[in-house]
Amino acid sequence: MAVGEDGTSDVYVFTGRVEAYRSQSANEKVAINQNQAARLDTAGLVLDPNADNDMYHFIRAIPSAPVRPQMLALDFGKVIESTIRDGNGRGTGLTDRLPGTGRALPIADPALTLNLTDTHLELIPTVCDLHDENNLDNGEFLGTQLLVYGFHRSARL
Repeated sequence: MAVGEDGTSDVYVFTGRVEAYRSQSANEKVAINQNQAARLDTAGLVLDPNADNDMYHFIRAIPSAPVRPQMLALDFGKVIESTIRDGNGRGTGLTDRLPGTGRALPIADPALTLNLTDTHLELIPTVCDLHDENNLDNGEFLGTQLLVYGFHRSARL
């Protein structure tokens, strides 16, 4: 359906059937079937005999935005304040845990060691199971929110 600034409405039915009314009265309805078009304006409601041409004026799908490759590189060669801390209290750069996990872990997490010399993060895995929801309070499910860095749900890498 397309509605103009003056209130004129055009409708094209790709699949199925539409019943259009000029007013509240069901006596003035027009049935518009598949591959038909109609126009409603101050003159009334009429089927459009040029329906085959009108279908191209209607958008049937909204294309996805072009995918722009994006990259986030985590730097384990420096301490990042206000992020999840390793066992020595140093910020790892990771900002979040999977919701519902890690609640029982201490602020300075002894299972994490930020190795500044070799620029990597060492992790001692905990015994937990996402599928069975076993021991999730001790789960080491680390990450970061990509939206903060400009990644969007529609982006596909």
